Amino acid sequence: SVGSQTAQDYIRAEMAAIGLQPLGLDASYTYAYANSPSDSSWMLDEAGAIIPHQTTEGVDLIGLIPGSDPVLSEEYMVVIAHYDHLGVTPDGEVYNGAFDNAASVGMALEMARVFLDNGLSMSRSLLFLFTDDEEFGLRGAEAWIRDPTVAQDSIVFGVSVDPTGRRNL
Repeated sequence: SVGSQTAQDYIRAEMAAIGLQPLGLDASYTYAYANSPSDSSWMLDEAGAIIPHQTTEGVDLIGLIPGSDPVLSEEYMVVIAHYDHLGVTPDGEVYNGAFDNAASVGMALEMARVFLDNGLSMSRSLLFLFTDDEEFGLRGAEAWIRDPTVAQDSIVFGVSVDPTGRRNL
């Protein structure tokens, strides 16, 4: 959708400005995967018309801070946040996603920026994974886990920072 593409462009630009190394497919930040539309959700088309969800491709975004240890840098600690949201209602009311999940994406990007701006590193590599299709069943995370851009057995830790900033009720 237009909104998803706008979010992707923004996150890619921030990842590049921060200095994260691309770890998607084809030496980019992008990890695209086949997806199926959701028959229970709505989106806006390029003209702003409300249409049923029609996305057939999901897009995860992946960046890396390499580890400092020559051996341990081949192991990865994954920080994950999703950037997708629910779109609009059939009447066109926008589902705003500040806490679900712009806050977590912003926090993960800031974490990467602090590391890189201050010359900090960890022995193991830090992988930042921004996923699509969380709202429809964690599809983006599942696609990457099934076929990651690093060896599965090299992933030693993972933490989801969803949803940062919310009260615990």
